[in-house]
This record gives sequence, structure tokens and C-alpha cells, in this order.
Amino acid sequence: GAEFDDCQKIVKYLFADEQFRAKHSLGAVNSINWARIVAQITYYFYAAFQVDKLREKQNNNQHQTPEERKTVLQPQTALDALWFSVPTGNFGDILAGWYAKQMGCPCGGLIVATNQNDILCRFFETGSYSRPVQGATPTLAPSMDICVSSNFERFVFHCAQDNAHQCKQLMADFENTGSFLAPDDLFQIAKSHAVADSVNESRLLATIKHWFQNTDYVLDPHTAIGVASGLTKRPSTRTPLVCLACAHHAKFPEAVAKAIGKNTLENNVPNEKPLTDLLTLPKRNAVVHNSISAVADYIHKTMAERHGGATSHENADPVNEPPAKRAKTETENGADQPSSAEAPKVTEA
Repeated sequence: GAEFDDCQKIVKYLFADEQFRAKHSLGAVNSINWARIVAQITYYFYAAFQVDKLREKQNNNQHQTPEERKTVLQPQTALDALWFSVPTGNFGDILAGWYAKQMGCPCGGLIVATNQNDILCRFFETGSYSRPVQGATPTLAPSMDICVSSNFERFVFHCAQDNAHQCKQLMADFENTGSFLAPDDLFQIAKSHAVADSVNESRLLATIKHWFQNTDYVLDPHTAIGVASGLTKRPSTRTPLVCLACAHHAKFPEAVAKAIGKNTLENNVPNEKPLTDLLTLPKRNAVVHNSISAVADYIHKTMAERHGGATSHENADPVNEPPAKRAKTETENGADQPSSAEAPKVTEA
């Protein structure tokens, strides 16, 4: 079998082939595409402005003194600053948060929330960026089952103070050996920007259950990881926290049922029929060898058939390929990276 990391590696190689990319007008909708990051930056400013409005309303209701209101609205300590917790696998949405912070968005800190596939968490704890030999572990949060975060290279570049040569060397080490150890100065810069947490299945399920029982809000498994990490890693219980939401819970009925019980899900949670009906539709996919040339062949053949041309191709791929496996060209896990379809959820606790 194969996994997301294998598929993304092939996609990146095909994008690097300028002739192939131009011929077939390749485009990406996930965070490989810089435009996706740019759009996600807006989440952070929007959320920060909403928290400021919320603070002001709360202060007015509590009849605090002008000086107290000034302290809350214009934080003077790290404990008063707004923190963001971001569920991530490909490091796209949280990279947008880092750019937002650099642009002046009021942000006290970023929390990198991961599942059991904790390569990012281990980096922020040790400075070692190392892919497990066995690859990604399947979890209840499938869109985060990633061991090679494509946007992390962009973050490493900035933590290396935009030193392209150093960044290239580190990523080459990772490509060749499966790991790299960050120099101490780079590691210290990275830790100054974010903290990280890894959430296992029991914590994930407990978080979904807790918030449903106490608020009637149903978290999807990815968002639940962000909430669990945020409440654990923010500096203090007084620290305002925004957890970015990823998807609708109806896309993950098995995970939600495991958390709150199948009967509760069926009887106490409204059926989101437009979404659940999609789960019953036939899935369309093509199975090809896990190799660059096999995927290139498939694209050439499909595009030629659509345009009524020949099905053969020329010079599909000039780069070295990974060992042949089998991989699906389309994901069936029901979720992609955190989407822009849902506004950030503001959590104050």
C-alpha cells in the first residue's frame, strides 16, 4: 500500500517538471499552492478582531474600571495575549498563522496540534525532524496522517533566517536519510514561534465527548485535536484561545460515534443529510503503481483520451523514482487539509 506522503511526493516531482506541468496545466488546491496559504492568513486577523470585540463586551458587562479595561484590551503580559491552536499535518494552516503574526496580527503564540503522527511535535521538542521507518500510522483524524509536511520546509527557511543554502542542505539530509537535526540557533528560533503537542486516540475521543456533553457542539476529530492541544499548551487558563476548525463532524461518523456512542449520535445529533448522502455515493478512483512514471502515464493517457488524441506519452519523467508500490490517485478518507469553508471557532475557557 501507499500513503499521503507517497502521493504528495509524486505530485511535487510532477510540478517540478516544467514541461509536464505546462502541457497538462497542473494546479494544486492544497497548501502546496502558495495561494492557499495567503487565503488562510485572513483567518487569524478575523479571529483576533472577534476576540477583541468579545473582550470589550465582557468588560462592559462586568463594569470594570477604565484601567482594567485597558489592561485587557491592550495586553501587557504574555498571559494576556491571544493564542492560536491549529490542527496540522502538512503545516499549511499554521504556517499561515506564522505569516499573520509577522504581519502584525495580535498573537501571543501558536500551538502545533498533531495526532499520533508526531514528526512535527518531536521537532519542536527535540530539534530532530525524523520520519518513522514504518511511515504514517492510520488514525481517526486521517487528514493529519502525514509524516512529511510539505510546508515545513518554508518554515525551516525562515528559521534559518532565510538562508536558502542551509535550508536546502537540511532538506537534502532529510530526503537522503529520513531525518535532520536542526542547528541550535535554528531550533531556538523555531521554538520561539510555536509549541507543539501530540494527541492520541483516547484524548481525541474524550475531547469530542466532553464538548458535546457540556456545550452540545460536535467536534470533528481533527478540530478536537486542536482543542485538546490548545487547552493543554496555552500558558494559562486566563490566556484567550482560538482553535481553528477543520471540517464538519458529519464527514467522520465513525469517530464521533466512538466518542459519544452510536445511539447518541443517531438520536441526539441532527442528521446532516447533504453530507451523509455523499458517503453513500460510488467512489471513483484509479489504482496505479506508486511511481512517478506510472502517475505521469495515467495523466497522459487520461488527458489524451479526453482530447481524442493518442494514449502514449513522451519523456514522462526525468527524475529518480521511489520503489514501486501501489497507490490510489485519489484519497478516500473524506477530508483534505483544514478548509476555508468554516470560520475559526473562538474558545474562551
